[in-house]
Amino acid sequence: MIGNNFLFGLVITAILLTCVPASASSYTLDVFGNANEDETIDLKDVEYTASVVLGLDDQTQLADAKYDGEIDILDVTQIELIMLGQEKELTLLDMIDRTVTIPRPINRVVTISDGLVESTMIVFGVEETLVGLGSSCVGRESYEYTYTTTSGDEFTYSGGKNTAAVLCPELTDLPVFAQSRTGMNYETLAGLNPDIVILIAGSCTCGCSETDENTMKSIEMIESLGILVVVLSTPNCCDADIGAVYESIYIIGGVFSKWGEAEDLANIIEGEIEFIKDRTEDISDDEKPRVLSLSLMTLYGGGATVGSVTGTDMIESIFLDEIVNAKNAFDGIGKPSMSAEQILAIDPDVMILPTCRGYHPAREVYEGESLTELQDMRVVQEKQIYSLPWTPCRCGERLEFPIDLMIEAKACYPDRFSDVTVSDWVIDFYMKVYGVDEDTAEELRSAQWLDWMTEEDF
Repeated sequence: MIGNNFLFGLVITAILLTCVPASASSYTLDVFGNANEDETIDLKDVEYTASVVLGLDDQTQLADAKYDGEIDILDVTQIELIMLGQEKELTLLDMIDRTVTIPRPINRVVTISDGLVESTMIVFGVEETLVGLGSSCVGRESYEYTYTTTSGDEFTYSGGKNTAAVLCPELTDLPVFAQSRTGMNYETLAGLNPDIVILIAGSCTCGCSETDENTMKSIEMIESLGILVVVLSTPNCCDADIGAVYESIYIIGGVFSKWGEAEDLANIIEGEIEFIKDRTEDISDDEKPRVLSLSLMTLYGGGATVGSVTGTDMIESIFLDEIVNAKNAFDGIGKPSMSAEQILAIDPDVMILPTCRGYHPAREVYEGESLTELQDMRVVQEKQIYSLPWTPCRCGERLEFPIDLMIEAKACYPDRFSDVTVSDWVIDFYMKVYGVDEDTAEELRSAQWLDWMTEEDF
């Protein structure tokens, strides 16, 4: 048996080491080495593993830091190396509970994501390892969109981009081996020779959830090529747990040994969400405004259909209810298309315009010649229509999703957020999340089609 003095010496040595930080939200950090199965890898895990080796504590799954089926002194050493960021490999459970052993270093990365993974990698300073993309949403520049007002004036909008593409223009030159509603080109993927594929279940390419049949087939096919896969998930129509964002950030941090950066990023995002929740949590049901999320179809010539509305089972509606603490004006499910007559009958207190079908500023509803049937609505008369940021894909799969919620919160409760000028808040958000200067933050705000806020002093 290993002597107590030797193990005690290892514990004392570990006191001097840097800890893998705790997550923003409470969950088990599923990294082999998190022996006591809390939110972090730290001195307590060294102590716990030593205690297991001495037969003084029960074994846990994650105490097997070396992932070799034995819990011994090598696991204590591995935990110390993880704390220092000097491990030769790291074993973790991804977000569908698959055990994945990640080698060091990671030099070639392919993503299947609609923006979250790429943006997080930029924050961590490892974007140069990207060699291919499995989604067109990241590098795609928006289409040009023009509408005419009832007075004959013409307005044109173009240039909307994913924040990742603004911050790292090189992303637009990377090979794209899969796109929405099309199959993956596995030959192209294999030719990229990646060390790892980081895949978000529920991205445009991979279906709605981590158990979706298309997702599982994609994982099996990629692994059959001998390529390592780490699967993440984010809030979506199947699972609205906002904690998935933070957990995804931490797993990406684990892939690149960027634990401190992961903690900082998760804490920033959670802080903004909690700020909104704290301001609105005591609002009673009869005080909550009725909000309609309307994706206009004028860009596509919708005919009798004006746009589609967001039902209560959609992630956008769930966040509206749980974080902003407002009501969805449409009590159905899904995203059904509606005529002007149907929208008029709903008569919301606030209208939100998502941009997944092109940018639609509030003034288009106020004065667009193709939307005259809506212009008698109460939200038009009271100027209670607001546009969201450029979002070509899923709202929950962006580091910037708190911006959507802040716009909604300010729109619903202007008195409670009277001290918040959202146009300035957005600049501060970009600067904190991405570590950019003010000029770059302003460029991001423009690329996200949010300049209307400065024009309207919102």
